[in-house]
Amino acid sequence: MSHRITGYHKARLAACPDRFFLACVILVMSMTLILAAALIPAGMHRQAAWHYSQARV
Repeated sequence: MSHRITGYHKARLAACPDRFFLACVILVMSMTLILAAALIPAGMHRQAAWHYSQARV
């Protein structure tokens, strides 16, 4: 059975790279947000430790 590519299917095929690019951008942004959220408490702990060491002097 042969399928004709209609205008609708052409539009869907043309939109696929845009959707893939958008999905990659969303994935990278969410990974960056998760990484930033994981690093903020570590930086706060380091800053608090520095203040505690300065208070002892």
